[in-house]
Amino acid sequence: MNWQKIIDQGLKVPATDWARFYVGRMRKKPGSLGFGTYGFLSDKELAEQYWLSATSGQEHVIIRIEIDVNEDNCLNFVNGLKDMRLFKNFIMENRIQPQITNLNRLYHNSYRQHEFDGALIEYYIRRLEKTDVFQHIACVTCATTTDLYHIKTYIPNGIEYCIRNVRIVQHMEGV
Repeated sequence: MNWQKIIDQGLKVPATDWARFYVGRMRKKPGSLGFGTYGFLSDKELAEQYWLSATSGQEHVIIRIEIDVNEDNCLNFVNGLKDMRLFKNFIMENRIQPQITNLNRLYHNSYRQHEFDGALIEYYIRRLEKTDVFQHIACVTCATTTDLYHIKTYIPNGIEYCIRNVRIVQHMEGV
């Protein structure tokens, strides 16, 4: 989507087709934080480097997006110890192991794309929303590793976020 189109029409986060999700037939696989619009927290250089490595240098515009998030609408894997603990406990529940095994067959993690992680987060959020633990998760944040060094390392070098609901977007501008 180009910059002018985003200005004219706004960001779009497509709805998840759950029937296709559970059988692995999504048109687009989930990103490492699930489905949504991705960005880096306050790091234009990291956004530039990611774009260059992901697209071989296609023309682009970096967009600065201000979002309104709080602990009630954000799943925080940066410093939200409560969120991390709840997720860990969820993943370890015996009764959901068959579904996790199924997701692991359908989605895979690689160095560049962690689609299995994203599928787990999608499954987790869906379960949270069904049980009314959360009304709606509008954003997911996590420390991330973007390939900048030309060596394989998993030491985080930025904060990545995934906007799941465009209502949290307060302002956008090209930078």
